[in-house]
Amino acid sequence: MDSYKYYDTTGGPDVLTDVFPSIHKFDASSFYNWEQDNLPLHDLEDRTKHLYQMAGYPASGSLPQVTLTVSSTASPSMTSAGYYPTAQDAIDVIPRRLKFPVLIELADYGDLGELDITNIQCEGSGILQIENLNAGQELYGAAASPSLFEVGPEGALTSTYGKNTCSNMLPALAAATTQRDSINVWDSTEWTDNARTFSQTRPDSQNEAKNLNISVFPEPGWIFSGVSNTVRTTGYDVSYDATVSADPYPRLLDGSGTSLIEPVRREPATGEDTTTLSYGSYFSHIKIHNCNKVKLKNILVDSASGADYLGGPHHTHHYCDTGLEVYNSDILIENFGVMRSVETGIKAVDSTLNVADSLVIARIYALENQTRGDLGIGINLKNSNLLWDNIPDNDSGRHLRVITKCGTGIKAI
Repeated sequence: MDSYKYYDTTGGPDVLTDVFPSIHKFDASSFYNWEQDNLPLHDLEDRTKHLYQMAGYPASGSLPQVTLTVSSTASPSMTSAGYYPTAQDAIDVIPRRLKFPVLIELADYGDLGELDITNIQCEGSGILQIENLNAGQELYGAAASPSLFEVGPEGALTSTYGKNTCSNMLPALAAATTQRDSINVWDSTEWTDNARTFSQTRPDSQNEAKNLNISVFPEPGWIFSGVSNTVRTTGYDVSYDATVSADPYPRLLDGSGTSLIEPVRREPATGEDTTTLSYGSYFSHIKIHNCNKVKLKNILVDSASGADYLGGPHHTHHYCDTGLEVYNSDILIENFGVMRSVETGIKAVDSTLNVADSLVIARIYALENQTRGDLGIGINLKNSNLLWDNIPDNDSGRHLRVITKCGTGIKAI
């Protein structure tokens, strides 16, 4: 039986080379039809470089620790220095037989696109860790502006904290730097335009959990600031999805419409203990196939388009069937989130998922043209294991473990 496994790497100064020995070619002075006769040599060179890369040229075990930095400002000519314009570009140069730790640090904001990780087998000290630098969590937060609000024509009452005090997370985000060159990655404008935040009553507070608050930035009149101690954590309402009125809201069956929640659910109060997760960037879809010792840290998958706040109902569309797909793999997810996919939040087939710290899966259902379809599955396991962190820690009771607004939370067959 599988047991929980945790691993981590801080990266190091090494990079993966993209400079390989040249292959001799004919030129005009040496051969009369040199261009045509060089064609097979070009093919040979391309295949040789690919094999070099996949084998970890010059020697897979010769690099202590590698860091690859993903930044949209990186150009193809910067890859030899360890900079890549997309996460997929960085993944594509990873040796398929990995014997040393590799850290891919994400310094970008906003939509990072799709990511495909295939056939990376780690041996010995080999680890592949993908870490979002523009993400954080507040485990010692407090509700600053609690309230109740109504969503949709049904008037379903939902609790929201409005704002949360995050005096630890915000300074940490403002101080975040790359491992490779110690460059600060904080950008308040990018955070204000792209942030996704989750907040809920802290699990160890002994208070009722209430609703999971979700904010999709930009929010009108709100600036995501590294100086302020508060973060906007509103409820997810009709400004993003007109179908929120279809959320479950139990009432009496006598036709009076009397709520079964409102009279007994205690309203949120100022100062209540809260936990908040914030992400400044997100993938639209991640697929992992035939890999081991792959770690996703501080990663969010948001599979929705039309996510900008427009001040009223608009056409948000859930467009990816599954947020995270894992096949025949053994991976670790830490402070991981999935939101707004169509059928499944996380799908695992013949795999093992190790979960550390927080895991949030929210609003898994079909949505197109403001019409809600079938409710989906939070985590769908087929011949797979879901292993939770069992390492003693003073903060273990403060992490969010939430699966909400799905038809089925966890399905295992």
